[in-house]
Amino acid sequence: MSTLPDLFSPTGLKVTKPLSYEDWSNLGYTLGTFTKATPWLVGDWYVMGEALFGEKSAQEISDGLGINVGTVSRYARVATQIPPVDRRASLSWYSHSLVAPLPRPARNSWLEQAEEGGWDSGRLRANLAAAKALPVRTEAGEEQRVEITAREALTMIRSDPVWRDVASAALDILPTDPVYEIVTCPRCKHQWPL
Repeated sequence: MSTLPDLFSPTGLKVTKPLSYEDWSNLGYTLGTFTKATPWLVGDWYVMGEALFGEKSAQEISDGLGINVGTVSRYARVATQIPPVDRRASLSWYSHSLVAPLPRPARNSWLEQAEEGGWDSGRLRANLAAAKALPVRTEAGEEQRVEITAREALTMIRSDPVWRDVASAALDILPTDPVYEIVTCPRCKHQWPL
């Protein structure tokens, strides 16, 4: 397939010829990219395998991929919830995982704030907690409730062309930012503010 895997083994690099400084530097950049991208790569790979091969893909993990099944499941869940177009290269996978359960407009708003503010995942988590925007863990089959601000609710509504003008006008005159809840149907994943 590619000569890139020939450079790696489970225990280190396998460089068989001397490298120029430029090649060595490029290899370091590639390794850094792989390190940061690994959760996304594994998650996207697994989601693709499920779509193409169904149960066989789960067997691949248990047959020696070398990554804990629970870890791969987390990577796949976040990869499914956050499409590549919404991912921010400047933010860690863990930062993305914090906002993955939120509705897309709220999630993208938080990612944008984190990116513009240079927040690490600890700061993002603290700000989510302060805004009461962290998802509430529920038993399987129950509604998932997420608290969001009125501004975030209006931002969600504004994405609907029918309500765009009304929501935009409300955002302009909103004096305070009270917190509302978002309810997610466990079956169809439809979301609505309470």
